[in-house]
Amino acid sequence: MKGLAEKQLDELESILGVKLGPMLKSFYSQANGLMIFSGSLRVLGYVPNDALDSGVYDYPSSILTPNVSARIDGLMEGDIVVGWYKNDGSYVVVKKNGEASRYDVLGTGEETQRWVDFDNWLASEIIVLHENYTY
Repeated sequence: MKGLAEKQLDELESILGVKLGPMLKSFYSQANGLMIFSGSLRVLGYVPNDALDSGVYDYPSSILTPNVSARIDGLMEGDIVVGWYKNDGSYVVVKKNGEASRYDVLGTGEETQRWVDFDNWLASEIIVLHENYTY
């Protein structure tokens, strides 16, 4: 999947009202979202205003929904919902300080896991899913 151009990254930051950290910016410049292990884990993508000209499409899910149009209650200013788990509906937030946290949406709504940053979250969860889904 094609990543976002600098103009599109700027547009996303403007809509979210927050600057993407270096790791998120690097990820989105390479890939506009991610869906792995039959959708078990998703990193939300962005459909830019110029999507018809860019070859970027709404896959796997829009980052704008949980951050703008249906912002999840309890998020702090600067928090960005970046991921979602199919098995339990929990979501992952990258905080203003760069840490990544997983929140239980069906139960208490509290933080259930924490990683030092986006890259560590994604790498560790891919390993966990690989171990659970391969023989």
